[in-house]
Amino acid sequence: MKNSYSVAVLFALASLSTSVARAQSDYHPGYIVTQQGDTVRGQIDFQDWRKNPESVTFRSSEGANATNYAPAQIRAFGTSGNVFTSAYVQVETSPRALSSLTTAPEFLLRQDTVFVRTLIEGPKSLHSFVDDNDNEHFYFRNNEALELLRYKKFLRYIGNSKTVVPVENYKGQLAAYLGDFPGAETSLASADYTRSRLGKLYAGYYKQHDAQPTYRFKGQHTITEFGVVAGGTLSRLEFSSSSDAFNYLTKNPFKTSAGVSGGLFLNFVPPSKRRRLSFVNELLFSSYKFSSQYREYRNEDTYTDTNFTLAAGYLKLNNLMRYSYGRGNTRVFLNAGISNGLMISQENTRTDVSRFFNTVRTTNGKALDDVRPYEQSLVFGFGGRLSRFSAEARHEIGNGMSYTVSLRSITTRTYILASFYLK
Repeated sequence: MKNSYSVAVLFALASLSTSVARAQSDYHPGYIVTQQGDTVRGQIDFQDWRKNPESVTFRSSEGANATNYAPAQIRAFGTSGNVFTSAYVQVETSPRALSSLTTAPEFLLRQDTVFVRTLIEGPKSLHSFVDDNDNEHFYFRNNEALELLRYKKFLRYIGNSKTVVPVENYKGQLAAYLGDFPGAETSLASADYTRSRLGKLYAGYYKQHDAQPTYRFKGQHTITEFGVVAGGTLSRLEFSSSSDAFNYLTKNPFKTSAGVSGGLFLNFVPPSKRRRLSFVNELLFSSYKFSSQYREYRNEDTYTDTNFTLAAGYLKLNNLMRYSYGRGNTRVFLNAGISNGLMISQENTRTDVSRFFNTVRTTNGKALDDVRPYEQSLVFGFGGRLSRFSAEARHEIGNGMSYTVSLRSITTRTYILASFYLK
């Protein structure tokens, strides 16, 4: 029965993995602007672009045929807070990595038609293009054209030493473009060629002119998800010791304890490419119960039968790192992390029935004299998500319930869990 259940769950997870592999599109509401200037609304295959896309896929509605557009075929598109404009621009191709710098101070420019991301739109605009080398280039609107804010680095050798020299033409360009305003000179001096620094410079301009841009790209933000989780648990408890005093624990294999676990989860998904990395925090209740009997035998007239029960309920705080693959809310994932469990209930009983010829004596006590109230564990597992539902197989290895130095314990748990996302 147990094996059949595990096989069924694993088959379901494998099927979900196949669905994720097929579901490589993630359509969001969006629009395109045609070459004639018409805005056509529909759905765009959202790729969570860090680099500027070479093309975009658009369909008029769900189930409609999708069309792939290159920058030369449309004027612009937008979706999920992202706006990209088709533009014929200059791209500075000099390397920026220190190991690849050359001694040439001249700009190396090429012309290309690309999708440029709008960062700020208004009386003064700022746009961005990230090339294949992860170098970001910035532009401002000069009449109808986008003009490159020029920047590069090169090496200069003086004797046996070398110096990295920045060419910061963009500061002069921005001084002429933004004009003079209070604090402009100081802001320009500290305006590195980065999205955040240039954004602050533009924010200072708009503040001093008591104006607001018509659009500002907000970028990614941390997504918070929470919900409920529940499922079945198979627990195993093992003891080891060099002392014969614990033979009733160490030489007596326990049967697997089946139980139910459940609780709440809170998932933080920080900004990253395709949101593949997240941090899962769970507050989970889990319990087990083991009962067994052991005979310490000397001969047929002298022996001791030990009956004992060990049971515990834990409130566990799980902190997991999750790596997922897929699009949107259709994903497969791997989990790994730690668990800290506080024992909130326990049953710890032992009954010894000793026989010496015709004399029988019964004594009651504890199966474990020193119980660990706090359990630490390592956790790892895999699963899949489809919309608001997810399923996961998880394994956990903990340091058990024995606090006695000469008696080592290991707890292992296997979970089959289902989750529902409330947000």
